[in-house]
Amino acid sequence: MTCYDKIARTWKMPEWLGVGEDFQDGFFAGIALFLVLFLLLVLIKRVALRKRGTVGIAVGGGMGELFITTSAVREFVARLLGEFDAVHLRAFKLVTRGKKVTLTLEISVAARTGLPPLRDAIQERVITEMEEKLGLSAPPKVNLKIRSFQVSDTSPPSEPAMTDVDPELATVD
Repeated sequence: MTCYDKIARTWKMPEWLGVGEDFQDGFFAGIALFLVLFLLLVLIKRVALRKRGTVGIAVGGGMGELFITTSAVREFVARLLGEFDAVHLRAFKLVTRGKKVTLTLEISVAARTGLPPLRDAIQERVITEMEEKLGLSAPPKVNLKIRSFQVSDTSPPSEPAMTDVDPELATVD
């Protein structure tokens, strides 16, 4: 006995509609076909309309529009982050929705860097420079993602290595 036979018996379709088994087979096949086509349509829409990165920023002016590409904005931000000794830009994403601009910067920072003051300094610097130099009318949103902490030669010495510790003190009970 098949699954749709069980469903047909549960729903008592022949009694309700006064029809035979051929109708039941066609009815359930139609429902299954509709569901498959509906799911296929949803899948195609999701693939076609998925969120993609933006190709640039359009800055309006009195006599026309200035378009700044994503690679130009990336170089601009990399130059700004070069002013911070403890920061290296690893990845960059630009998303625009209307006049709203969102930058997502993935960075690596030195291990002993205070993150909240660094975050505030980077965000303030990027926002003010983009407004002044690029002419954005609305301040961009700047999201930071810390990808890694770097250990550099210029950082203060870390905890002593196990070879520098007395072997009797280094044992674990």
